[in-house]
Amino acid sequence: MDPVARDYDALASAYRREVSGELAHKPMDREWLRGFARAMAGRGLVGDAGCGPGHVTAFLAEEGAEVLGLDLSPGMVEAARAAHPGLRFEVGDLRALDAAPGRFAGLLAMYSLIHLEGSDLPRALAACHAALRPGGQFRAAVHLGEGVLRPGRMWGVEVGLGFRLFAPGELEAALRAAGFTLVESRARPPVEGHEYPSRRGYVIAQR
Repeated sequence: MDPVARDYDALASAYRREVSGELAHKPMDREWLRGFARAMAGRGLVGDAGCGPGHVTAFLAEEGAEVLGLDLSPGMVEAARAAHPGLRFEVGDLRALDAAPGRFAGLLAMYSLIHLEGSDLPRALAACHAALRPGGQFRAAVHLGEGVLRPGRMWGVEVGLGFRLFAPGELEAALRAAGFTLVESRARPPVEGHEYPSRRGYVIAQR
């Protein structure tokens, strides 16, 4: 089993408890996601890749998107289905979305690229590009900084997860290399008391 999926299986219950309400404290995130949902309304299927317990998937659906939650972790998919029984969730790998070319009108990778190291990042971005229809929109949020954080333990659970910090402009360059056209890039400071204290980067790109 993929080690990232294994760790998130172990974390699924705690992650759902600790993270599902995070958007209430993040107005910029809500505005950014709302803009995505409204841009996608009526255009076709949107994939929330790395959906975790499904709270962002649910937000997009409430804002009018036809959305499918995807996660590498079967445990996270089970947690998302339990929390949001009216929505669709599947086990899926960012690096393999090209198995269904043109399936999506839009794709969201909200802090899911941060677990990709080495050749996995260009592989995943190429797969996302292939999975989008021409003109389709890709949005991603990442941590900004340098290096890889390895907490070792999260909410009392031992994990081997690495959290990649992206240098300014690094993701934008990788998206262009994968064939995307960059539409927008912005950053924000951390929301004190509600998330890890790193700056956050948000990008919009188009196939």
